[in-house]
Amino acid sequence: MMVGAAEINSYIHNVIQAQTRGFMIRSLRTLAILTAILASMAACTGTGSRESNIQLLGNAEGFPGRKVAAGTLDTTFNETGIVTMDGVATITSSVQVAAQKDGGVVLSGTTLVEGKYRIVAARFRADGSFDPSFGVAGRLTLAIPGRENTEARTMKIQPDGKIIIGGYSYLGKLTSNRAAMLVRLLPTGTLDSTFGSGGIVLTSQLSGGATWCVDIALADDGKIVMSGNVSPNNRRTDLMIARFHSNGSLDASFGTNGMTLTSIGEGHARISAVLLQPDGKIVVAGSYAHAT
Repeated sequence: MMVGAAEINSYIHNVIQAQTRGFMIRSLRTLAILTAILASMAACTGTGSRESNIQLLGNAEGFPGRKVAAGTLDTTFNETGIVTMDGVATITSSVQVAAQKDGGVVLSGTTLVEGKYRIVAARFRADGSFDPSFGVAGRLTLAIPGRENTEARTMKIQPDGKIIIGGYSYLGKLTSNRAAMLVRLLPTGTLDSTFGSGGIVLTSQLSGGATWCVDIALADDGKIVMSGNVSPNNRRTDLMIARFHSNGSLDASFGTNGMTLTSIGEGHARISAVLLQPDGKIVVAGSYAHAT
């Protein structure tokens, strides 16, 4: 049976939505079934060659796996095709994965440490082993100074190997004071001091309401486009797009002081993804629900 791109996108979207709502894959057998389905769908649509390996991840513990296009586990990846991040707290939401030019894999997400949310990231070599040049023994957890909780939602790797993680940070358990956040790491896993304030950008002071970053896109000129939402009150959620220079400062030539806010009405408009077209135009996708 031929499976179209729309069906694949819908399927993957449902998997992502299930993860963000707290339904995690906890069974290795379930993961194997899921990955085999994804590999089969990719082969049917011609989205990858038979020689291409497919990077994937799942499980509440947060582990990447790799399957070859034929649907079998790739035993050149940690000898089993699966890597488990033993000793790391449960990844609770929005697990992200990105491939490096050298075949390595970077994993990021949100972890719970002593009751507080933190960014977690790890880097693996092409053979599935932890890269000891990254963080501590290939992994790290990160908190934003002055903010009790920080959650990651998206990740991109720049051409120079630097890693940008987007999400939000907030005080206590009150997500109403969320601040959209960008963090840039050097290839070593340390914060990039040339970006924002010590490697961190927060946008709470820019919009007058709770903000959160959902997705980011990298432009060819090094600029960074952040997409997400701002909530001026409990009955409305607006679309937010901001553009930053490569040093983390807002690009004043974009929108109003680097940011554009769009209201669709008295309801909740939520961005899910952002895409940059070749002509530089920005496309966002998401959902809308009327206020009740």
